[in-house]
Amino acid sequence: MKVISWNIRGINSPSKHRMIRRKIAADQPSILMIQETKSTSTSMEKLMTKLWKGSLSVSVDANEASGGITISWNPRDIGLSDFLVTRNTITAPFHLEGTSITSFVTNVYGPQLLQQKTELLQYLTWLINQIPNQLWLLGGDFNMIKNPGEKTGGRSQSESDTAIFKDFIEEHDLVDITTTNGLHTWNNKRGGNNQIACRLDRFMVTENYITGGGELIATIMPSAESDHWPINLHWDRPSKASRKPFRFEKFWLTHPNFMDTFRTWWSGMEMQGKSRMHHFQQKLKALKAKLKYWNKNTFGNIFQDQRILEQ
Repeated sequence: MKVISWNIRGINSPSKHRMIRRKIAADQPSILMIQETKSTSTSMEKLMTKLWKGSLSVSVDANEASGGITISWNPRDIGLSDFLVTRNTITAPFHLEGTSITSFVTNVYGPQLLQQKTELLQYLTWLINQIPNQLWLLGGDFNMIKNPGEKTGGRSQSESDTAIFKDFIEEHDLVDITTTNGLHTWNNKRGGNNQIACRLDRFMVTENYITGGGELIATIMPSAESDHWPINLHWDRPSKASRKPFRFEKFWLTHPNFMDTFRTWWSGMEMQGKSRMHHFQQKLKALKAKLKYWNKNTFGNIFQDQRILEQ
């Protein structure tokens, strides 16, 4: 599954229409998230039927000459329904066609003022509390950074601004998918000492996206039509979506050598290439295989033994 997110800074120009067509044709996404359309929902949904043949869309009106968000999708790949919209978000459950995989997706367009940012994160907290233990994918222009290292140039970011965003991510155990080919997704289009660049756009997922298997890779896409670069998320999901998920068993902790064995495995894994997120995903995948083998050889299949005893 592929997802593209882009703050387009106004969609009403033929050059941006052509660029959207090219990106859709080249990357063939399942979902396209657009922020700051500066368009009405009616106009935007009508336009997307022309730019992406066969797609479906849901949009939020711009507020005069600012704002506006849209989520479009390919119904042959994915099904979205039961939309919940606000001025800054569009959320919906979805399922991948031909599989048993279901998730929630939220397109985010972050506001400018600190109070509004706080309210947005409070709303997202309320949302995730309504869907505990569900897969959840968030993407868009959050208009926030989580640490000073995500910005270069200009004035220092407000500590309150970064703190509330970092706290939100940590509180809900969200995984921030780092782009593999760069950090900053926005700049002010100026050179030299006047240049400012930030990582405002990102994808985040709940931890069960990682522990469920597969691989998530995010990249920055080229663009000359906005001060934001589009970002692309590729989820290389497990080939057998219905296979039994991995589960950590509490009784493993009762084994006297478990913690030492676990530490040896983790510290001894060396992954090559790509991003830290790629390394983390690969280590988790290798760790699951080791745990399954260790469990079978140490404890055997206790659930099968229990069924035999109960017969």
